[in-house]
Amino acid sequence: MSEMQAIMKFESLPNEILMECFKYLNAVDIFYAFDFLNSRLYNLIRNIPLNLNIEHMKKSTLVQFCIKMLLNSQMKKQIMSLKLSKKNMFNVIETFFSFISLDELSELRSLALINLGYKTASQISSMLPLLTNLRYFRISGSSSEIHEILNSLPTSTIKTLSVPILNDDFPLKHTFTSLVNLIVFYSSLENLCYFFKYSPNLRYLSIDDFVAYYRISDNLRLSNKHAIHLKRLVINRFEDNFECLETLLKRTPNLTLLIISANGNTEIINACSWQNLIATSLPLLDVFKFKFSIHFENEVNDIVDKFRQFQTDFWHQQHHWYTEWIFNKDTGLIYTIPYISNEYEITPYTKRSYNESFNNASTFLNVTDLTLCPEALSDTYQYHFPNVKSLRLQKGRANDSDVYPFFKPKHVQCLEMIVNLRNLTHLDISFGCQWKSSSVLLQLLQEVPCLSSLKIDKGTLFSLFNNRALCECFNKMIKKLDITDPYSSRLLDVSEIVKLCQVFSNMQEFWCNVGDRDNLKTILNQLSKLSYMKVFSYGTRYPKSGYLWLKDHALELESYSFTIHCESIFYDDDYYYHFDSDSDS
Repeated sequence: MSEMQAIMKFESLPNEILMECFKYLNAVDIFYAFDFLNSRLYNLIRNIPLNLNIEHMKKSTLVQFCIKMLLNSQMKKQIMSLKLSKKNMFNVIETFFSFISLDELSELRSLALINLGYKTASQISSMLPLLTNLRYFRISGSSSEIHEILNSLPTSTIKTLSVPILNDDFPLKHTFTSLVNLIVFYSSLENLCYFFKYSPNLRYLSIDDFVAYYRISDNLRLSNKHAIHLKRLVINRFEDNFECLETLLKRTPNLTLLIISANGNTEIINACSWQNLIATSLPLLDVFKFKFSIHFENEVNDIVDKFRQFQTDFWHQQHHWYTEWIFNKDTGLIYTIPYISNEYEITPYTKRSYNESFNNASTFLNVTDLTLCPEALSDTYQYHFPNVKSLRLQKGRANDSDVYPFFKPKHVQCLEMIVNLRNLTHLDISFGCQWKSSSVLLQLLQEVPCLSSLKIDKGTLFSLFNNRALCECFNKMIKKLDITDPYSSRLLDVSEIVKLCQVFSNMQEFWCNVGDRDNLKTILNQLSKLSYMKVFSYGTRYPKSGYLWLKDHALELESYSFTIHCESIFYDDDYYYHFDSDSDS
């Protein structure tokens, strides 16, 4: 390599590369960073598509950006994507609409509306028919606001629709003639078939939670409409019976891809039923991926026999669909390979049955969240996880003396063999996790160069502060720290707050439990030295008090460069309170 290496400045990059980078940035950040930097960037950012997300934006920042749009009306035509959320107690949506009307964003392609409330939804619904270029639409919130909005959408242009629920009181007045992609988080067979009437050209359907519907009789009142254009179907949690699934799939005769997961559903783990259904109703099915779990009490031989039925010639020779399975203490899990989920856990009881003649290097390509205990780091030859970004370490199994195993240097070495640690960005050390010494954790951190996020309980964390080298490592690496503990009533005191801020001086995001308002102010004062703090979690016995305190001190908090998220959780006999609000300050 030449000793004289060319150093390219950011402003020297070609416009094409800059435009690719800008796709991943919020419009407000682009203008804050590059406006008036030089004439070239000044002109470039006024001629590119912009994505605007005001969900966690400071009111003052939003006002400045809206004024820019008022002074330069061309910027309104640059907004291609907009996300509005009413989680913010400073009413940034009202601020936004005081400057800009939604129908002024004539080139808007993508719109996301999050928990707006019925009043705001009614206000927006009158503008939606004028958004003739809208292609993607996402909404979440109450049924009333969802219904209000959906019946105002330009149904002839929407191609992708994301809604939280399809339910009985889901009245639709118009047909979504252009809709090809539907994403729904909660639905039943009846309501899904009802929606088929209003989406005749649907090609992709994703359901997060497919639930069993309460049926008065066996005669289901289903629409006879078939989704004949549907090609791809994804069901992340199927909670109904196999007969229901048959009813649905017989209405999708041209399906080419099916991905489905089900937990604790015995009858769905029937290879013969699946074979008959595929042969008679799904002649074009090419990709079939599944993950089925089952609970058992004693004998596992019958379950193994059920699993082996998915390895006959129909599955292997005719369709090239291959499976393997694992058993834990009281559950069995069979899945197609590669494993479809992004989460995987290896417990002290995990026993994996797989075909050693296959290339197992690609089995867990999709796993990004991995959970392990010390005992799981023994049979390292069985596993390879190349793409893990989040690693959770938890305590293992106690022996006869109720002593839990320690994480030791050899476990870190085994971890390196099965996980590509260079991709790891988040580490979760669960309560009860024990280390032979703090130097073992330091050894691990030295192997994860991209780590920036840490979740750990307060007791374990403070016990590690005696290791100076480890504290230096924390300070250098960790940008996000989560020490929340829903099971502990012990809160941070002033001395702990000061120590935390010293060790994690580069922290940008902080999650913790605080019950004393003076300590909350101490944290804010300590962290005001940081450039940015995204989240603050306020835990208290009294519902809403954290939010009300933040609201009462809104003007005071505006002096901080923080985004504050407030949670109050309280259990009392038969009552459960959860209050959740965001505050930009």
